[in-house]
Amino acid sequence: MAIPLPEDDDTAVNLFAFAICATAATSLSVGLLLVVLTRIPWVQTHSGNLLHYLWLVPFCLAGAGFYQVFSFWSLRRKDFVLIAQSRVIQVASRFLLQLGAALLKFGLPGLLVSETLARASGTGSLVRGVWKESPDLLRKMRSRKMIDAARRYRHFPLVFSGSGLLTAVTLAFPGLFLVGYFGPVVTGWFALVDRVLGIPSVLLGQSLQQVYVSEGAPLIHSDPIALRRLFIKLIRKIYFIPIISCTFLSIFGPAVFVLVFGEKWREAGEYARILAFVDVVGLLVSPIDMTLTMLELQNWRLAWDGGRLILVVCAMYGTHYFFPSARSVICAYAATLMLCYAVLIIISYIGINRLVAHRLAMSCLTD
Repeated sequence: MAIPLPEDDDTAVNLFAFAICATAATSLSVGLLLVVLTRIPWVQTHSGNLLHYLWLVPFCLAGAGFYQVFSFWSLRRKDFVLIAQSRVIQVASRFLLQLGAALLKFGLPGLLVSETLARASGTGSLVRGVWKESPDLLRKMRSRKMIDAARRYRHFPLVFSGSGLLTAVTLAFPGLFLVGYFGPVVTGWFALVDRVLGIPSVLLGQSLQQVYVSEGAPLIHSDPIALRRLFIKLIRKIYFIPIISCTFLSIFGPAVFVLVFGEKWREAGEYARILAFVDVVGLLVSPIDMTLTMLELQNWRLAWDGGRLILVVCAMYGTHYFFPSARSVICAYAATLMLCYAVLIIISYIGINRLVAHRLAMSCLTD
């Protein structure tokens, strides 16, 4: 995540090299750890059939990690076409591989191997693009400079590891809660709606986020006021898109899900009516989600991630205690996420204003 931030390409390319080494070392360490753990009787007893597929985990980590490293470097180079091509390759390969595994009846092994291969797919085109566009910079990699760059941006892995863990738990918690209290059918309805409504954020939101990061990162050093204008402009540009989708799903949600998936999925359409409101704020947040990262305010982001998890857990448990129905719990979950996303927009804007005020003060002292 820090790769787009350095002012000079020399620091950035050594940070890029260190990220590659870190990804390789992490994947290898996890692989060696799994070799040890899978020999422990307790792990063998409780892993069930998954024990035979744990060897895929380090490859899955390496594939996803290398893809991220190369995509952030391409983002720094503003090579959006290359990133888009790699993303298309990744999505298409996941669909084709998992469809092929299903048709050939490979079952669980086919799905797991397909997911592992899909995470790494697209990396090849990014590697070729980086080598083609930046051959001179790649020769500037030096071990000492790599260590210096890693030390300069050490708070990214140190703080964001905790933040990423909190995010993963927050995303997993609703499904675990629903399956525990309402069973797999309700959880299936919720998961389908969550996946469908998340598509705009994945496609449109991430594309806009890439543009925002590549344009905004240099402005942190040169023109914070322009960064603030870019932040506001991006939100103003896209706010109408989620409002249209929210209005449509609020009116026609159940009918749409019945038409597409059948009568048994009508309740999922009711959930879509509720979660559509989250989509409004979520799509606004998606493009500017990296603001605190670019400003190196990782502690703010960690606090926000922790607060979001606490509020989601309290809201779902509290609502279930007083109103034990799936719709009530999902309403509480949706309202909590909307509040959290609104807070993220506000604190991101405060962070930018803080930078602007600091730069103005420094200018006054210089003058």
